[in-house]
Amino acid sequence: MKMRRVIYMTMVGVLLCASVCHAGAEKAFMRKWLLCGPFPNPPNKEAVDDEPHIYDHTPPCVGLDSDYLVAHGGETKIVPVPGMAHTKTDGSKVEWFEHVSPENKIIFRKAITKTPNVVAYAYATVEMEEAGPYLLGLGSDEGVRVWVNGEQIHDKLLKRPIREDDDLVPVILRKGENSILVKVEQGQGGWGFVLRVVPKHEVFTTVATDVQRLKVTVSLRRRVLDRRQGVALSSGGKVVGSGVLEDATGSGIASGSIEVSFSPPGTELGTLAIMVDGENCGEVEVPSLEALRHRTFQWQGMRGYAHCIFVGTEFPRMDFERPLWIEHLIGPYTTSVTYFDAAYNQVERADKPGRYGALVEITPRGGDVHRRYVTLFRQAQNVAWHKEPWTPLPIPLPAGLGIHSGVAEKQESIVVDHLKWSMVSGFLDEPGSAVLLAGLHEMSPDDPPVVHRTGVDSRNQRWWAGLRKTLGVMDTRYLVDLPDGYDADNTKRWPLLLFLHGAGERGDDLGMLRRHGPPKLTDAGEKLPFIVVSPQCPLGTWWQPSELGALLDKIADDYRVDADRVYCTGLSMGGFGTWGLAMEYPTRFAAISPICGGGDVHDVARLKEVPIWAFHGAKDSVVPVERTQKLIDALKELGATPTFTVYPDAYHNSWTETYNNPKLYEWFLKHRLPARGQ
Repeated sequence: MKMRRVIYMTMVGVLLCASVCHAGAEKAFMRKWLLCGPFPNPPNKEAVDDEPHIYDHTPPCVGLDSDYLVAHGGETKIVPVPGMAHTKTDGSKVEWFEHVSPENKIIFRKAITKTPNVVAYAYATVEMEEAGPYLLGLGSDEGVRVWVNGEQIHDKLLKRPIREDDDLVPVILRKGENSILVKVEQGQGGWGFVLRVVPKHEVFTTVATDVQRLKVTVSLRRRVLDRRQGVALSSGGKVVGSGVLEDATGSGIASGSIEVSFSPPGTELGTLAIMVDGENCGEVEVPSLEALRHRTFQWQGMRGYAHCIFVGTEFPRMDFERPLWIEHLIGPYTTSVTYFDAAYNQVERADKPGRYGALVEITPRGGDVHRRYVTLFRQAQNVAWHKEPWTPLPIPLPAGLGIHSGVAEKQESIVVDHLKWSMVSGFLDEPGSAVLLAGLHEMSPDDPPVVHRTGVDSRNQRWWAGLRKTLGVMDTRYLVDLPDGYDADNTKRWPLLLFLHGAGERGDDLGMLRRHGPPKLTDAGEKLPFIVVSPQCPLGTWWQPSELGALLDKIADDYRVDADRVYCTGLSMGGFGTWGLAMEYPTRFAAISPICGGGDVHDVARLKEVPIWAFHGAKDSVVPVERTQKLIDALKELGATPTFTVYPDAYHNSWTETYNNPKLYEWFLKHRLPARGQ
């Protein structure tokens, strides 16, 4: 039997050199196993209406607690070989079989079954050159038990995905052959594990960056025999941080964290050496601090001091909320501010109440100019908020506060006064309050109730887009992919396809736009018969129709665009953007195709004449399919004939199948704007 036993030498190279192991060393995971299953793992709840419950990874776990191997020695003594059979309670048999995974993970769903409510076993042996303390680096989906040389060393019942080295389990291995038995339970979904044997000298590290404190925290874990060890991190031979690894619980694993200050702007920490009790035990890579600084800076907005809402002719001073922190973040910088009135005139004073705008240009030393746009509002006169009467709010205090409702009613003036001052304080400090007041100031009592397109935020975005157009400033970054034959005939005009990406592609790296949709296809060599324009939203922003309208104007000036064949499509955030852009400019697009998006159903009448083919996944939990369905239903009630495709088994990613379908592009090209004057 021993000759037939499967011996897996997966740790060659690492295990033979256990005394020389570094944190950055290549990981050797065990891919060769004997597998056996499935065995029952019944749920804790009974079936309802013939719909079985799924095991929820809470005690009792019959699957983990039942020894299904008793016929051949049980879980502590089993020595399986291929073909060894076990009889289940229903009389069916399962056999051990050899399995070699093409990846580090052992995926039971592929190797055994996709049936829910089950458990399975995996068995292997490892040959050790020398005895001693080691770690098992383990990850599992879902709960797991592990036996080494017949002794149970690990038991964890929980729901989680498979991740390498989620659990570090101390173990003493003997010289020569050692057996490992793994048992993993399953409710539904993913199912499997990943495991490797780790020498005691390996140091596990995780790196967290705290940009608010400009600190990098390196957390370390290591197998130890003594409870306490000194550890230091060095860069270029210089110690940048030190601390202690301590085994506070006697588990055999010591841990500790070391804080390292950010390097100065323009420099990187890079790779840090790990020294434990003076011995070099590996290295840890610190992510790019410059990239982090840049992303963080992009999120930082300006504000007016004292407030963006002011009285009199003098404009507020413009600055960051924490200027000293900004200087530590990006280095010394200078600012210049230009003020504009509501008619886009550059002004030095605020001569009348209403909207104003501050264009702030920030220039780090030796860096590019960054622009910030701050809306300001001048009041007609000072407001004595403490004297303003407030109508009592018809909102009772929540019962959970434990305050008698009768007290709250009788002392209503106290409650209202406190709420008033709390609101006023926050209102004046919030830069968006100037946007609200500026928008209200420009409205008429005869205006209809606002929709998203006519609200104060959209009005504000439109105003700033107009100013940028007046100044000749274009902040929008974008890709342009030209069709084959574009340069062959300089008189031919081409259809334009505008693609709006999702939230995950925001930033200032245009390469991210190649992840999905038409720009991904063109990058892969797909020939699309359009001028494909793919703009990019900055971090922390949303699609702004007025900005996209200005971009379309620029593209029409720079390229030979057929104005009667302009189309728009987008996914997720870009699906919302597609609906919103078409509502803003309903006569500009020959057809649109929003994917897993949504929009303002109260404004959908503007799209009655626009050809629409919308897509959504029925199982989308990020943007529920109802967001599109409501718009489609409202259009049909108006007599429109939109097309709506729902993928019954798709989740949020309903765009890959859509954009890979040539019929979508054929559908676009069937549509053009009606002749002028019709």
